[in-house]
Amino acid sequence: MPDEGTPRTIVGVMPPEISHVGLRNVLRGWLWIPVGPEEHDSRRDQRHLIVYGRLAEGVTGDLARARLGALARSLEISHPLENDGWGIAIEPLRFGFSPRTRAMMLMTMGAVSFVLLIACANVANLTLARANGRRREIATRLALGAPRTRIVRQLLTESLLVALASIPFGILLANWGRNLLLARAGSPELAAEVSIDSQVLLFSIAVAALATILSGHLPALHAIRRDPYNVLNSSGHHGSTSGPPHAGLSHALVIGEVALSLILLVGASLFVQSFRNALRAEGGFDTSQILALDVDMTAEKTVPPESASLRLSETVDRLRTLRGVTRAAAANLMPLRDGGERAAIIPDGLQVPPDRPPTVLLGGVTSQFFDVLNVPIVQGRAFAEDEDRSRSAVAVVNKTMARRLWPDGNAVGRRFRRAAGTGKDGGWFTIIGVSEDILTWNLSNRPLPTAYLPYAHVPVRQPALFIRASGDPLLLAQPARTAIHSADPSAIVLAVRTMTDVHQLVLSRNGTLAWLFAALGGVALLLGATGVYGVLSYFVSERTHEIGIRAALGADRRTLVRMFVRQGMTLALIGITSGLAGAWALARVLRGSLHDVSPTDPVSFAGVALLLIAVGLLATYLPARRAAAVDPLIAIRD
Repeated sequence: MPDEGTPRTIVGVMPPEISHVGLRNVLRGWLWIPVGPEEHDSRRDQRHLIVYGRLAEGVTGDLARARLGALARSLEISHPLENDGWGIAIEPLRFGFSPRTRAMMLMTMGAVSFVLLIACANVANLTLARANGRRREIATRLALGAPRTRIVRQLLTESLLVALASIPFGILLANWGRNLLLARAGSPELAAEVSIDSQVLLFSIAVAALATILSGHLPALHAIRRDPYNVLNSSGHHGSTSGPPHAGLSHALVIGEVALSLILLVGASLFVQSFRNALRAEGGFDTSQILALDVDMTAEKTVPPESASLRLSETVDRLRTLRGVTRAAAANLMPLRDGGERAAIIPDGLQVPPDRPPTVLLGGVTSQFFDVLNVPIVQGRAFAEDEDRSRSAVAVVNKTMARRLWPDGNAVGRRFRRAAGTGKDGGWFTIIGVSEDILTWNLSNRPLPTAYLPYAHVPVRQPALFIRASGDPLLLAQPARTAIHSADPSAIVLAVRTMTDVHQLVLSRNGTLAWLFAALGGVALLLGATGVYGVLSYFVSERTHEIGIRAALGADRRTLVRMFVRQGMTLALIGITSGLAGAWALARVLRGSLHDVSPTDPVSFAGVALLLIAVGLLATYLPARRAAAVDPLIAIRD
């Protein structure tokens, strides 16, 4: 197969599940070719390659870090201009996800774990109630000489049998949830990768079995700790003002359920508000009528950067001549997605720590970039055509960078340079304009301090091309491909989409996460409510005799209802108070994933707390009302 005019022979085929770790999967397949020398990337301040290595036997991660750290210090001494302040970081390949993806995975696993803990607490309470109902049977077995370990095994076996019987229903529910989640995500690639295979099933069954053992072990131990003599000699009526013997443990489990439910619901509320705000946001630019193309300029590997930039300029010029095109531009970044180059800079005239210079995103753009995206220039001006083609040392910075570095004055006219490496004009760039902020990565992140340079200063092999159309931008897809290939026959168009589609894809990801958290929060709320209701209902049934005596002595129904509601709401309020503290800690973790929502949003915290209070009142009132309706004569006789 040809590549840059040179035939290449396919020597191997990788398994279908292998993909490029940490990179966005633009195509349906991947092609790996040997890394060759790239003359224009031979500068020591170019750090775009990722190195993969396997540790030798007996070499730990700490030892590898120490050796690579020594290598980095050696490079810093021998080449201080390009390597001053730079080190080498290593991490396991399994952590090769982006920080945002890793955070989302951890948050999702945390939410699922919370729901699992709530379910375990419910099962533990049910097991406690069941064991308490069989306390005379267990006491009789112990009195007859049955080993306590055998009774524990029997109770755990019964719990496991119930869990095994529920596995088919769990698989059906999981498959339904997967289909619903994928329908919400709207990603065919995700649908192909997410499946309930044998590994998922085995892991889920193992987790369910472990959860069953953990939730059944404590009640089983609690059941065999009682003295058989006291149990067998107790009266048939075991109600008391303090409830059953295991009331303290049951209360603790209910408090934990309520607290975990509140934490999940606060997280769901924050994500739903973030998604709602993202629906109204467009990332700082106008997404309508823009066609975006990912292009691989393969010729850039064999020509100097100046020639490659000129070839890209010719490509942009051809796109501008197409019928229906009003403006066209190229950039080394894609708004709302990825791109750009992180770099440390030295602002002229500002005192910055030499070991911690400010870091900004360097965006290489052609002259009409801001016009194509309709990004306002709030101070100064945008690039002129000759500045783009002549590699002029000028820059346009966004409001975030201007406000952060020059908060008390006008950024126009100020200068900065890269912290490593020099170039034309001593490496200094003069700021000629300040633009509105553009969200580069996604709608959930705050704008990054960004400096836009003429594209020739930061060329990349895979630039993004943008076309603003006078009508439907998709009608320009094929003409744009033809124009690109006519300007550069070796160029490969990787993907074509409208910026509206890019915006909707970002929204679908945020919406899927918000929907997932909302669903998990709803499940947690249901489990928490049933837990409170179940515990109080059981306590009411255990105290039927006491209720009858109270009613016979003159206690009216309203007094009995208040007594049980007060007991139930005390547990709920303790759980809500504990949950608010946990939710505050969770909110700080979610800060980077929220769009225009405070992580300590009072509406979310107060609203969820009031919701749980209302649910707690309902869950306690129903068994309390049933208790108050007990006939005193029947209760005392029974």
